[in-house]
Amino acid sequence: MKRLALPILLIVCAFFTANAQTNTSGIRLTVTDRETGKPLPYVSISVKEWDIQRVTNEAGLAFIAYNPEKPDSIHISLYYIGKRPYRLTILPQPGKITEQLVQMQPLSLTIDQVEVNATRGRNTLSNSSVVIERSAIESIQAYSLADVLQLLPGQTIRNPDLQNQQALNLRSVADGNSAQRNNAFGIGFYVDDVPISMNGNMQTQNIGNNSGLIRSFTPPSTGQAETYSVNSSAGNGFDLRQMAVGNIEKIEVISGVAPARYGDITDGAVLIERVAGVSPLNVSTRFQSGNTNVSASKGFKLGGRGGMVNTSIDYINSVTDPRDRLKSYNRLNAGVLWTRFLDKNEIWKNTVAVDVFTTLDGGKADPKSVNQQYVRIRNQGFRSSMRGNIAIDKKFARNISYTLGFAYSVQEDYSESNYNSGVKPVTDNLQTGEKQGQFTPANYKVVESISGKPMSVFARLESNFQLYTANVEHQVSYGANFSYDDNFGDGRQYNPLRPRTVPSTYAGERPESFRDEKSLAQLGLYAQDNFNIRIGGGTLRNSIGVRADRQGKYWNFSPRLSTNYDLNRVWRVNAAFGLATKAPSMAYLYPGRSYWDVVLINHYVNDPARNLNLTYTLVENPVNTHLKSSRSLTAEGGISFRENFLNGSLTVFYKQTNDGFTSNNELAPLVLPNYVLISSPAGQQPVYEAQGTNKYPLTHYVLANDMHNTSKGFEVFLSTKKINAIQTSFDFATSFIHSRSYNGGTTVAPPDNIDFTQEAIIGRYRTGWQEAKEMISTLSTTHHIAPLGLLLNLRIQAFWLMESETERLAGYAIGYFDQQYNYHEIPEKDIFDPRYAHLDRTATGGSKTKVPMVYTNYHMRLAKEIKKKYRFSFYANNFLNHRPSYPNPATSGQSVIELNQAPAFGGEIVLKF
Repeated sequence: MKRLALPILLIVCAFFTANAQTNTSGIRLTVTDRETGKPLPYVSISVKEWDIQRVTNEAGLAFIAYNPEKPDSIHISLYYIGKRPYRLTILPQPGKITEQLVQMQPLSLTIDQVEVNATRGRNTLSNSSVVIERSAIESIQAYSLADVLQLLPGQTIRNPDLQNQQALNLRSVADGNSAQRNNAFGIGFYVDDVPISMNGNMQTQNIGNNSGLIRSFTPPSTGQAETYSVNSSAGNGFDLRQMAVGNIEKIEVISGVAPARYGDITDGAVLIERVAGVSPLNVSTRFQSGNTNVSASKGFKLGGRGGMVNTSIDYINSVTDPRDRLKSYNRLNAGVLWTRFLDKNEIWKNTVAVDVFTTLDGGKADPKSVNQQYVRIRNQGFRSSMRGNIAIDKKFARNISYTLGFAYSVQEDYSESNYNSGVKPVTDNLQTGEKQGQFTPANYKVVESISGKPMSVFARLESNFQLYTANVEHQVSYGANFSYDDNFGDGRQYNPLRPRTVPSTYAGERPESFRDEKSLAQLGLYAQDNFNIRIGGGTLRNSIGVRADRQGKYWNFSPRLSTNYDLNRVWRVNAAFGLATKAPSMAYLYPGRSYWDVVLINHYVNDPARNLNLTYTLVENPVNTHLKSSRSLTAEGGISFRENFLNGSLTVFYKQTNDGFTSNNELAPLVLPNYVLISSPAGQQPVYEAQGTNKYPLTHYVLANDMHNTSKGFEVFLSTKKINAIQTSFDFATSFIHSRSYNGGTTVAPPDNIDFTQEAIIGRYRTGWQEAKEMISTLSTTHHIAPLGLLLNLRIQAFWLMESETERLAGYAIGYFDQQYNYHEIPEKDIFDPRYAHLDRTATGGSKTKVPMVYTNYHMRLAKEIKKKYRFSFYANNFLNHRPSYPNPATSGQSVIELNQAPAFGGEIVLKF
């Protein structure tokens, strides 16, 4: 790839500098502060139709050149920190310079229109994008990104939760751990156009001999996976708790078909934008039972041509239960954003961002713990990026934009606990074969850790141009991106002579360094043509794009198409179709060596000279480069309308994800000598000899592209403008999702007592499907009295349908292993043959749960602003304490299932200086 990079860069640069074109047509924007009349420099400007970005200069001016042949109406969006977003529609005049004055209002409760909900915009990157503006982020009183994304359709409003990982799922209610992980893992998070990569995260125990699960260590005192871990996001989505929201200006969530520039995703993208500008010192504090959050931010202008700098800091402390000393979460985030022009003509804008984050929990011990458990969790690191845009306005390169990103973090999960298991045989053998081992003391301390140091690098170079063919206007963009992920951590650190596993499971533990594994590199090339065609008095807007991604050793191609058409000034129809791929992470590709220890002689007589532990160790080192990228197919269509008072949209979608990542249980049989003790002389090692053999049907978990998921449903948005008579606006959203997932692989299940008199001794069985349906509506009423700076928001959620089902699997085998461990398929006509009846298992699964009622929940938020400098907010989740319940069918009505969370109350104070 290094050999390819330089020629590509030289060709692109040469292409950019050719075909110069002089533009005499354009739009000149003058942007000022509405209150002071002063010009606003560094205002971010975007034109969706032309796929270009601009920024105002020190005088608040920006010029947008265009092809004068056949211009059409364009939509311009402007963003500046602390200001209300400004949008306008302009019809350019051929051969003329169109002058436009823009006066931006401060973001305040005293302005007439304040948006506190997620909205579906018409001029977004995708037909079904949902946009969350800064005003909505502030209204949520969010502790992290997890709270903000509850504004999305289909998401349940929940109390702030900083104790457990928070991953996002989009357009899927798939039941089952693997299906949920695949959906979350397939969602890309972009901050300032740089993806937050999860590909290098390897914070997990060995998958092969750990029940095929991705999880951190299991504390022996609890036996619950991930009880105290904050880093077990390997093979999962980004942990939303890790991102503060105090400096976020806008979030666009793409649940449907994304533009071609976004790769390594299958289930959507979350685009987070930040901007730099002059802003007052903003200090805020939030508090809720057990949670405290303090943040501060400030934007200022450097002297001369130094540009703008924004700084921010955010601290969270969460202790939900003072009785549990191990359960706390402390996080610190800080960031600097610096924007300036690099040339005297002010056409080259460059932005540098540095963000640092760390947990502050340190080590914690529970004095009440019988096992004297000690836990230390650490997750700290930094992300840096540089992005820029050069407005050169050449014929085949209107802009040159570039993005560079680098991230590095230190992750550690560490646990100590005393283990009272009695004397047991152990070994530290690192190779396949027999070796004399040792015996543990009756009591000892278990020490285990997983230490990772993931690093990611990202680079993008792209450009665009405009042309006309016949009556068609084309906006063509093209580019390339490269990413590299690695992990330099010490990995899984265990003392195999002081293990926590029980010998009968055969699964062994050995140290495994992540530095020994290979890295993951990806290259993406893409191009997209946005073209408009006038039909019947309206404009048909089309987007045709294609990506080519080198992911691992495979090339993947992803075409993406979208279109929309204005039936008239009110109604618009749209449709989209696209393919996307997601590469397997390093945790999947390089899970590390797996060990199985079979004790052949266990002779312990409490005499070191006579004790004998002879153990056979099986070592496997899977390198899963055979894994393909997971693939998704998305189709959606919809209709929307926009009137002076009421706006709305309906989107119907279908999404199919194949080749997802999961694990299947496979046979790893061993035939080993059966050793018999002959004698045990005093002061000497026992004498033994082999008499025949024993068969050990060991199993291990193998990673495969066998996870499949299908989701379909619809989303409805309705919103009104403010009704002045009651100073109230209404927003309504409904989401219906029907998901079905299944593992296309099979599983091997050796019986507890194998009947070696039969030909078929071990069966292979198919896995089942899971299905779920959810329908959730949210009604948001916003009572806003601008002259008083007062806002009251009431959200009512109705849960119309909550249902899940798992397939009842018959216990018959579909194949078997014979006594020589050769595998044989069982023909379908012979599945119920008596010869295989002994392989039949008890039927599993078949559960079906459905909430037998429609239930609601009620949430309130109140905010009061004083002199545009002070804001006091209060929220109450489930403030009516409405907690309906119904008998639990699993206990025949002996217990009840209670719906809705307990009420939660919190507040926020914001001061601006």
